[in-house]
Amino acid sequence: MIFSRKRAWVAVNGGLRMGQVFLDRYEAKEAVGQGGMATVYKGIDRTLNRSVAIKVLHGHLASQPEARKRFSREATVIAKLQHPNIVEVYDVSDGTSGQAVIVTEFIDGFTLAEFLRRHGPLIPEMAAAVVQIVAEALEHAHGKGIIHRDIKPENVMVRSDGTIKLMDFGIAQVIDMEHLTVTGTVMGSPAHMSPEQIDGQRLDGRTDIFSLGTLFYVLASGQYPFLADSPAAILRLIVEGRYPDVRTVRPQFSDELNLVLRKMMARLPAERYQNVAEISAALEKGLEFLGIASPSSEVTAFFEDPVKYEPLFQAKLIEARLALCSTFLAQRQYLKAIRQANTILALEAKQPDALKVLKQARSKVRRTKTAKTALAVSLVTLIIVGILLYWPKPSPVVVDPISIRPAEQVANELDRRELVEVSWQVQPDETEKVAEKGVVSRAAKVHSGPTSSARQTAREAPKEPTSPVSIHAFPPAVRIEIDGRFVGEGRVDGIMLTPGRHQVRLTHPSCEQCKPTDHVFKVDPAKPLLAPLRLSIGYLDASVTIQGPAGGQVFVNRETQPRGVTNKEFKVPMTRPQAITIPVKVQWPSGVVKNTQIQVSPGQKVSAYVE
Repeated sequence: MIFSRKRAWVAVNGGLRMGQVFLDRYEAKEAVGQGGMATVYKGIDRTLNRSVAIKVLHGHLASQPEARKRFSREATVIAKLQHPNIVEVYDVSDGTSGQAVIVTEFIDGFTLAEFLRRHGPLIPEMAAAVVQIVAEALEHAHGKGIIHRDIKPENVMVRSDGTIKLMDFGIAQVIDMEHLTVTGTVMGSPAHMSPEQIDGQRLDGRTDIFSLGTLFYVLASGQYPFLADSPAAILRLIVEGRYPDVRTVRPQFSDELNLVLRKMMARLPAERYQNVAEISAALEKGLEFLGIASPSSEVTAFFEDPVKYEPLFQAKLIEARLALCSTFLAQRQYLKAIRQANTILALEAKQPDALKVLKQARSKVRRTKTAKTALAVSLVTLIIVGILLYWPKPSPVVVDPISIRPAEQVANELDRRELVEVSWQVQPDETEKVAEKGVVSRAAKVHSGPTSSARQTAREAPKEPTSPVSIHAFPPAVRIEIDGRFVGEGRVDGIMLTPGRHQVRLTHPSCEQCKPTDHVFKVDPAKPLLAPLRLSIGYLDASVTIQGPAGGQVFVNRETQPRGVTNKEFKVPMTRPQAITIPVKVQWPSGVVKNTQIQVSPGQKVSAYVE
């Protein structure tokens, strides 16, 4: 249902003429939208002299009792709703008088879908403000026992004064209306459907929460979270919960907002927010954290003149995040300061204050690591000295001089080994400071002569630049190794690495379905990473055997190339730890085709029989 002056045309539908009057007072002027059940006309209320939208059931449906019943239900549903961000209903007729119509306020404006096509994605915080307003409208509807079931940009309008209006409850479901439920029927827009909606399960308000999350994703990134070549493939991605991290699409999307989005779009309803009031509160708190006390006022000002207001809004966000940077630096929370600075630089690539914060925070991180290293080395040195002082002296032994290697050779070998050990924890420009604080190489204890050639070479070599790298791995308990060294579990931030290629290995000792997985990335100081690397561990293949007449080719997941043949085990790659159901097709040379479904899990063997 689209009430927009931007998309107007004159039409004759089922014999309806422009100028026809409905319910003795509403005159149709022009057709402005058409759907599967009805046509929408812009009209005039002759009694109150105001513009209205007249939704008229198609003529071929008006004669069907079931269609009239559904149309009447919609009228009953939306007539209950009285909220400033929901289209207001003025009048209804259930069709018993021969005119099945719903009369609502006429929205002179545009849909969010039209805005995205013209303007592109919103700044993530502005998208969050829009979603927070829609959440308040849904909270009102859910309180009346109504779920929308079709939240999408096409069903959210912006009035000419900047007011957000949620509309088209045409496929809304009234909870507990036993005789009019459509359980098991897929209705709504595929790209925004919840997994339980696709599976035909009983729905509640949490299905709107999932769809609201997809709306958030689209508004902030400009693309749908679930993208595929066909509706069936899109539905499969939704059911499996597979979509790209929004921050890889839009680096400006902050970690704080991403936590809210991921919870909204959780695959299982029990893992989402349990009501839209929680979403509204979370977004309102996050925006207030950035100095946005009135999201509705910001949204109104933005849509009145997007081109003019967006730079002002962006400047406000940068100022707020710079203030947070200062606070985090003062509190010695350097990694938080780095994340805020990176978010600013994603908005404005060369923002000078953010670059200063980034430089200062990275320096503090390096010094902290150096201090920890120096303390650890000092403790080890004290322990060794204590052992040497109090350990019983061994009796003298005679050593063949030929078996003793030159002290210079031993010193060089130990120096090289120490340089390798220290280089991971101490940056090149901090090596001298560590030495001054008492970090004495083991080589110095072996020979007290001139500085070894290895150390001279290290001092004379040019200092190699380093860049910070953050890695966020899934699942959270995964062990992270970089270039063969363990650096943490699940999430590590601000690791300083030299330019060039580096290898990350992910392992999970307690996950039987997981397998060690290697990822390679490149560090380039000229092109620093503006967002953490999002990496996932791999999962063991499932082993499948399809039993049946010999010679049959086995296709899985609608692939065009056969995965194997009947009566012989083949592998199915897995991308998640949970069991999934996949379609299987078996085709024999004779042309006979059999279809079935099997459930597979990582590392498990599955056998199925087809006749």
